[in-house]
Amino acid sequence: MKFQLICRELNHPILEELFSDLGFEIDHQASFVVVEKGLHYGGEHIALIVDPNKQDSIISCLNQLIALRSKGECSNDLEKDQAAVDNSYILGRIEEKYSMIPYESIKYFSANSNDVYFHSDKEYHQKT
Repeated sequence: MKFQLICRELNHPILEELFSDLGFEIDHQASFVVVEKGLHYGGEHIALIVDPNKQDSIISCLNQLIALRSKGECSNDLEKDQAAVDNSYILGRIEEKYSMIPYESIKYFSANSNDVYFHSDKEYHQKT
């Protein structure tokens, strides 16, 4: 999978190696963009914001993307890929970490005032 990388020069070799090890390739024309946290990206493509100091989180997120692709739920057609993710996963947050959770693993939803939660193996906060 190809992606654009927007990061500080200092972190470029670190992030390039991390993504390369997972089978990703830098391409300045790609429609998938990886942006270092703290930098501005005002483009129109799908962007993944990463913190170079949290490589475990980056690897976890990318492994989920790789799993989608290997199951045939992810291709090079961005509209089709977005539909597959929209129809199969919900984005949940625990503290400052986000995860894509398959709908079938959700046990129930709950709400408290303006906050919505869903429960699977853990309790996730869903931004509304």
